[in-house]
Amino acid sequence: MLWWTLRDLQSKDPLKREAAVVKLASRGATAFDYIVRALSDSDAGVRQAAARALGEIGEDHAAMHLVGLFDDPVAYVREEAVRALGKIGGDHLVERLKPALKDGSGDVRDAAIQLVRRANTPDVSEVVREYEADERVRQEAESQRKAELERRKNELQREREILSLIDGLKFGSDETKKAARKALAHFGEPAVGPLSAALDDCVYKAEKHKGDNVLRNARFFISDTLADIGGPAAARALLRYVGEPFATHRIVRIGPAAVGPLIEALRSSPLIHRRSTKNRKGAAEALGAIKDARAVEPLIAALNDDPEVQWEAAKALGELGDKRAVEPLISLLKDRTVDWFRHAEVATALGQIGDARAIEPLIAALKHNEGQVRRQAAEALGKFADKGAVEPLISLLKDSYQDVCERAATALGKIGDEGAVEPLIAALEAASRKDEYNYINKGVRRAAAEALGEIGDKRAVEPLTSLLETESYEDVRESAEAALGKIRDGTSD
Repeated sequence: MLWWTLRDLQSKDPLKREAAVVKLASRGATAFDYIVRALSDSDAGVRQAAARALGEIGEDHAAMHLVGLFDDPVAYVREEAVRALGKIGGDHLVERLKPALKDGSGDVRDAAIQLVRRANTPDVSEVVREYEADERVRQEAESQRKAELERRKNELQREREILSLIDGLKFGSDETKKAARKALAHFGEPAVGPLSAALDDCVYKAEKHKGDNVLRNARFFISDTLADIGGPAAARALLRYVGEPFATHRIVRIGPAAVGPLIEALRSSPLIHRRSTKNRKGAAEALGAIKDARAVEPLIAALNDDPEVQWEAAKALGELGDKRAVEPLISLLKDRTVDWFRHAEVATALGQIGDARAIEPLIAALKHNEGQVRRQAAEALGKFADKGAVEPLISLLKDSYQDVCERAATALGKIGDEGAVEPLIAALEAASRKDEYNYINKGVRRAAAEALGEIGDKRAVEPLTSLLETESYEDVRESAEAALGKIRDGTSD
């Protein structure tokens, strides 16, 4: 009876409501309105049954209600609406199915295109071409989505492996650490971020727990691994700690790829988050060790930095040996507001660079109040074959500091001017006097003997022979003997 069927259509049980819709379909067009109302049912199964029923009834005016189902949230309901429209057919079928051709469900689109291809209307070919073009775009997008999901899956797996290896690097046995380091280096740049985070954590905890050697040692293992990986990213991971023993040498190992980040650090980049002076000093040290010409101008600029940074920048410029640094270094050497410690390093750097413009300033530095500066200036002048330095160096043979006398004697030997022979003999004999300073002066005796051997003048034979007979220190006797050998064989430079 219709009354019972309509009562079931109001039931709380969705299965009863679905069965009622099926029964109503058998009544044909007379049940049309009841079936249309079922299209709005809360249950997807009921809505699907209602769509199927409308298709079986086949009334053309049902099409507008079925098209409305294309907004249904459930794909199989939308697919049923497509099939129902196919049963209804008609001249407007292709137009009605167009929204379904762009549906997010492949099943809905497949059902719709099959019906469109069977339709006999003028616009079929154009609609099919448009669909196929859209489908290619969708397939490409789907392929990209799957590839991205696969990439992310692999990335997550890789991250888990990297984190596990880092744990082994920090807390494993020696063999485990060795294997973990090798594996992490193989991962390359993807391992840099996790290693950087692990390094930060170890540094923080090691500072908090001063006696924890495991954490302290872990810093070295992590830093070594970052150096193995190399590249700018690894350099930046170590950069925050440049100036610390566990970081600076590892950055140097990275080599030219670290130059850019190190220059940023030297310029007080925001990359440096603490102990900036120490970091800039470490950056200068590393740049000097890497010896890349890109660092010259930044290092010259660093000569105006804090004293500690100035000192390391001067040292680095000497190691680089670039003549662009000569004038800035000379200016620093002449600056009397600069302390002796930096003046000494500047003198060394100028000697390493070996540019003749430095000779006069270095000769002037031989009169510096601080013995260490005189010592380094004398050593630097020894690297120039300039006769103008001979007399000033001779005057230092009587300096109150033994180191200064030694370096002056050595420099005179390298210059090789015979005018230094008599002063060197005098220094040799003065330093040989038996007094309370005998031990201290043995360095002067050795340097003077070696210098006389370098010059090769026969006037030195007698005093050197006498030294062999009276000298109590073996290293001095060896120097005297070597010098006599050079003079007799004529092998002096």
